[in-house]
Amino acid sequence: MDKESGSVKESKSTIVPDPETGKIYYVKKLKIYDLRVYDHLCKTKSPYTANIESYYEENGVLTVNEECIHGITLEKHLEENKDLSFKERKDLLLKICKCVKFLHSSTPTIIHRDIKGSNIMVEDNGNVRLIDYDAAIVLKESGERDTNLLGTAGSAAPEQYGFRTSDERTDIYALGVLIREMFPDSRKMQKIAQKATQMDPDKRYRGVNMLTDRLRGFAVNIIRVPGFRTKKVWKAVISVITFTAILLFSLTYRQPETLPVWAGISERISYIVLGLILTDLYFGWTHIYNHLPLIRARKINLRVIGYIIWTAVVIAAWSLFISIIHSAAGV
Repeated sequence: MDKESGSVKESKSTIVPDPETGKIYYVKKLKIYDLRVYDHLCKTKSPYTANIESYYEENGVLTVNEECIHGITLEKHLEENKDLSFKERKDLLLKICKCVKFLHSSTPTIIHRDIKGSNIMVEDNGNVRLIDYDAAIVLKESGERDTNLLGTAGSAAPEQYGFRTSDERTDIYALGVLIREMFPDSRKMQKIAQKATQMDPDKRYRGVNMLTDRLRGFAVNIIRVPGFRTKKVWKAVISVITFTAILLFSLTYRQPETLPVWAGISERISYIVLGLILTDLYFGWTHIYNHLPLIRARKINLRVIGYIIWTAVVIAAWSLFISIIHSAAGV
C-alpha cells in the first residue's frame, strides 16, 4: 500500500516519445492485470478514455503503451480553480459519468475500480478522460469474490477488499466519494453521495444512468426526448416516426358512435399516455425503470421477465381505465 496515495502499487511506468509520430506514451509494466481490459481498449478508441496504443505479455508481465493526455488531472484542476461555480463542477461531473458509462456499456463490461481525481484528466479543450486501468477488471458473472485487492484507500468500495464481487456499483461508490469531495457545501449533492457510498451495494444507485438522472433532476430528464439526446439523425427520424404514429393512431382510432364527447376525448388521450409510458419503459425517457423491481436486475433474463411483467401491468391498468370510461358513459 502506497503511504502517500493509499493505493496498491503493482505497476511501473515511464514516459516515452514515439520517434515516428512524436506522440507521448506512458509505458507501463504490470504484474497484476486483466488482459481483456487492455485488449478491448486497444481495439476500441474513445474520447472518454486514454487510448491503448499497444500491449504485449511476457513472463507474467504486461507491457502497455498508454496514450499520454494533454491536460491536467481533475485533482489539480480543482485546486487551481477554487472559484468554479456549482454548474461548472456539475458539468465536469456529468462528463466523468459519461466516461464511466462508456466502460460499463462496453462488451465486455469494464469496471475501473480506481476512479479518483488523479485518474481523471481535464484536457485543454475541456474534454474529460478517464485514465489508469491498472485496477480495472472485466465484470464477473460467476459471483466470485475479488481476489486482486487493487484500488485506493478512501475511494475503494468495500467489495474491493474481497467481501464480494466488484460490479458497476463499485465505480458508483468511487463516484460518490468524488461527489462528496467536489461539492462539500451542497446538501443535495451530499445526499446523492451518501446513497452512492452505501456499504451495501444493493442500496447504492444501480448504475451510472440512474446516478446521472439523479444529478440532472427529473425536470431536465423529461425534456430530453428519446431520439434527440445523442443528436444522431437516424435516432431522431425513428423518434419522429414513433411519436407521429402514436399521435395519429390516438386521433384517428374509430370509436363507438354512441360514445359521449368527454369519454371519446378521454379515451384518445389515454392512448397517447399509454404510448408515452411504454416509450419511457423501453427507451429510458425518465429512466423510471431504474426504480422498478426485476427491470433493475443485473441478470438479463430477470430484466426480460421484468419488462414483460411491467408491460402487462401498464396495459392492464390502461384497459381498466378504458373499462371505467365506457362504463361511466353507458357503452
